[in-house]
Amino acid sequence: MKGDDRLEVRTFQQKHKCGFSYHNKSVKSGWIGKKYVNTFRKNPKLDNASLKNLVMKENKCYLSRHQGYRARKIGRELAQGSDVDQYNKLPKYINEILRSNPSSAVVMKVAEDYCDSVTKQGKFQRLYMCFAGVKKGFLDTCRPVFGLDGTFLKGAAGGVLLTAVGVDPNNDLYPIAYAATEGETKDSWIWLLNLLKEDLKIENDYEWTIMSDKQKGIIQACDSVFPWADHRFCVKHMDSNMVAAGFKGTAMRQALWKAARATTHAQFIRRMEAIAELDVDAIKWLEDKNPAEWSRSHFRTFPKCDMLLNNICESFNSKILDAREGSIVVMMKALRHVVMQRMQENRDIARKKWSKFGFCPKIRKRMKVNIDKATYCVPYKSNDVSFEVACPYGEKWAVNIEDRTCSCRKWDLTGIPCAHAISALWIAIKDPMQYIDDCYSVETYHKCYNPCILPVNGGHEWEDVDVQPPLPPTYGRAPGRPKKQRRKSVDEIQQTKEQGKKMKRFGQICKCSFCGKQGHNTRTCKLREEAGVAASQMSEQGQETQANQEDMSLSQLDDMRVDNSVSQVRGNTSNAKKRRTKTSRKSRNDTKRNAKQIDSSQNNPATGDDNIISSAPTAQPNLHEAFGIPKNFVVHSSQPVGQGGTGIPFRIRDVQIHLGMTKEKPTSTS
Repeated sequence: MKGDDRLEVRTFQQKHKCGFSYHNKSVKSGWIGKKYVNTFRKNPKLDNASLKNLVMKENKCYLSRHQGYRARKIGRELAQGSDVDQYNKLPKYINEILRSNPSSAVVMKVAEDYCDSVTKQGKFQRLYMCFAGVKKGFLDTCRPVFGLDGTFLKGAAGGVLLTAVGVDPNNDLYPIAYAATEGETKDSWIWLLNLLKEDLKIENDYEWTIMSDKQKGIIQACDSVFPWADHRFCVKHMDSNMVAAGFKGTAMRQALWKAARATTHAQFIRRMEAIAELDVDAIKWLEDKNPAEWSRSHFRTFPKCDMLLNNICESFNSKILDAREGSIVVMMKALRHVVMQRMQENRDIARKKWSKFGFCPKIRKRMKVNIDKATYCVPYKSNDVSFEVACPYGEKWAVNIEDRTCSCRKWDLTGIPCAHAISALWIAIKDPMQYIDDCYSVETYHKCYNPCILPVNGGHEWEDVDVQPPLPPTYGRAPGRPKKQRRKSVDEIQQTKEQGKKMKRFGQICKCSFCGKQGHNTRTCKLREEAGVAASQMSEQGQETQANQEDMSLSQLDDMRVDNSVSQVRGNTSNAKKRRTKTSRKSRNDTKRNAKQIDSSQNNPATGDDNIISSAPTAQPNLHEAFGIPKNFVVHSSQPVGQGGTGIPFRIRDVQIHLGMTKEKPTSTS
């Protein structure tokens, strides 16, 4: 009955002959969506195959593929709400965030060029969110560096999620703010950066450093909002652009990365000259790029950060894959959970495992590497604070432990003592760990994650607000099936083609059973291919010489008696020596046996030409010269085979070839 779980039986037939059937017309997609709404609430990503198996197992009925699609759509809408319901809840959700997390920034923008004539509702365009606990932790402890990036949303409304991510004391990502917008445009980036500048209270923008890729609109937006800030570009994206410009190859990629990792101007010039040796046009292409945007040799030392990649944003985008598939309220809830749980997990790890250490794990790991390198450096003391450090490759660097500087600029850029500084501190009887910048300490890490994002109530407890809810946006998603994997760059596609899909068998040495060499197998052996070509040529030449050999007289064959072992040994190994000795011994015995057969055939006048030819000894010419066999092939001759024929069978290692004097097939070979 409608609205009830009970059934009404109107016609009952006690006796019937029909059998059991899984096809039930009463089972429809709407009924399945309502029945399994709690299942979709627990697992919104339930796939079609799992739903079909669940329905057949519990209800003993068949569910078609299209019924499954419709049932999943209905179930998700009942569990999470339709798009219209989601945007109707948005003002209540914003009010709940501001109530539970005071001083947070949540800004919604409605499209200015649209207003419904009946309801007077505007159309949703953008939503920005930055929590108070996140702002406090970043401003109190983190360095003035943040990255910008955008990623596509996979929900029904589509759009792009813009993110701003900082760097915590452990050189890990620290999400600051995010915004759902219509796309990566100049206007959307300016809107985000203005709100971010206001939340972070940025007044002197020359003290800040921004890391991003060269996405459309982001460069103009940064120049407009942060005109004096340092703007770095991800070298990985720069490498991809360089490949797209036609400068390909592993050597060019390695030369570019060496120039990006150069820490002094002299190193940068030398490595740019190395690029010029590979391709002069590549230097012309790089001249348009400011070195301060992509090379450490031109970075300022104030931010204490030498990042060349925008991995902090890419890593955050990979953590929110599931959240990006939901509608607006569901997505914002999932993003808040990701940031809230991550802050709590880092806070617990620091308290339980890092309290006994002075600095964060990644910093201690980097110091260990520098300490190992410092053992190869030789310091010379100039005074109590100045030292000259010689390296194993002839380089010399000046270190000042009071100013915490080194002429290689690695200590200046990061605030972590380099190998030259560590060797100088050892001579000065100082602890290198005491000269690490305080921004990397565990105490700073605690202060960074002490603030938190406070919890919020469920939707049933949200208060009504006197705000007109927006209509869903109309920019929509791209046509076709939503893509689950990210778009790969040109160089990534090229590397995939070069490497192939098969996994390499590291640690295994392949050995060819044909030539005995390592590094390849029999199937890919070039020597075996040459043997096959030579064999086909020899078979053609053998057919041409067959008629001439049949006319040869007994005296000519007797004069052509040679040693049966007409072979050239390719190697001087012990096995080759044994094979040559055994073959020559057998040849002498065969020659004596054939001589007796010749005498008996001469005394017998009834012997025909066929018998004479078949019983004559097989005298072989130089097979390498006669048939054009490469001299690096070992050729073994054998006895005449069959009655009525004088075939010359021989083999080239594993390739068995027979050149017959008659049309009869040889019966045996040796």
